[in-house]
Amino acid sequence: MKNVIKEYFELNDTEKGELWDNATFVFDANIFLSLYSFTTDTRQEFFNSVKKMKQRIWMPHQVAYEYMKNRIKKIDDSQKEYDNLETKTDSFIKELAKIFNIHESDKECKEQQKSLKTWINKYKKSNLIVKDKNNDSILNKILELFDGKAGQPYLESDLTNIKKEGEERYKKHIPPGYKDSRKQEQEFDNNAYGDLILWKEILDYSKKESKNIILITNDNKEDWWNISKGQTIGPRIELRKEFIDTTKKKFHMYSLGCFLKTSNKQVDNMIIKEINRDSEEDRKRMYFYNRDRFNYISFKETLYMLEELITRKSLEFEHQNKLINEMKINKPKDSLEEQIYKDAFARQAQAKDELYALNYKKNRLEKTLLNLKRNNTIRPNNN
Repeated sequence: MKNVIKEYFELNDTEKGELWDNATFVFDANIFLSLYSFTTDTRQEFFNSVKKMKQRIWMPHQVAYEYMKNRIKKIDDSQKEYDNLETKTDSFIKELAKIFNIHESDKECKEQQKSLKTWINKYKKSNLIVKDKNNDSILNKILELFDGKAGQPYLESDLTNIKKEGEERYKKHIPPGYKDSRKQEQEFDNNAYGDLILWKEILDYSKKESKNIILITNDNKEDWWNISKGQTIGPRIELRKEFIDTTKKKFHMYSLGCFLKTSNKQVDNMIIKEINRDSEEDRKRMYFYNRDRFNYISFKETLYMLEELITRKSLEFEHQNKLINEMKINKPKDSLEEQIYKDAFARQAQAKDELYALNYKKNRLEKTLLNLKRNNTIRPNNN
């Protein structure tokens, strides 16, 4: 019975893990546009995650079109957001002056205003990395990652047919895209049918290449997601059914936040599985089993992921060390600060032990890789 109505069943954790290891990842245009508003750390985390799966990513033409169309406006909007913060700072200080019944030119008010603006400018300098639209580091990274991995545009005749189909689908509230039907007056553009064009591209690619698909999107409207009592359950059932019927493959969706969280979890699990193998198993090619095939994972990629984990632990160790040094200079003033001081020592010691273990395992993997290359027991890697 389950096979007949399988679109109604959400994937369990095991199935999600297997799909993650073999699916092709597609990112909606809103994901790339949101990068301009991210902090540097979050932006780097995203690019690191995509880079680890660079052999299994693909960009529909509609995504490329929407990203490039809205990129400059998004850069301007991000700049305005920081500019508006300075204006809001002035308003905030004025409001505080009224509450405390002091003049806004008061020395303390001026100091607080200066402090806030200094903090905002520092934050802006470290996170607003695109100021020149002709020197866009975010665009350059996207172009590099997706070089040779983007779809071709539909012919005008194909777009006409999709739009005609869209009119009927939207009347019946068949996802995706019917929530954008208000844009239909803009006939010169694909705004009203952008989601449907994207969906059609995904279906065609999956069917042609015989690939499972994971779509990452920040579009939280009900024409993409199955939402019950305010809780997002998963992709719309109609979408999952259409995907299965058309491609005979699997489809799942993540928001960007869930994607990053799952990516970090999958990387850590992958490293743990790989570095804890017996020495005899180390001589075999590393792989993860999924329902359709063996997915070989290169030693080179495994070492890269291990280095990423070492970097994260090193930053954690440095952070705790900095905190400890600061508290040595400024002695703890109360029991709470004393406890923070002790916790920092404990976390520093733990991070130091973990770093030692990770570096040991990294050296072990490097030696294993060297031996395997000498014995010619692994396939050549093009990376």
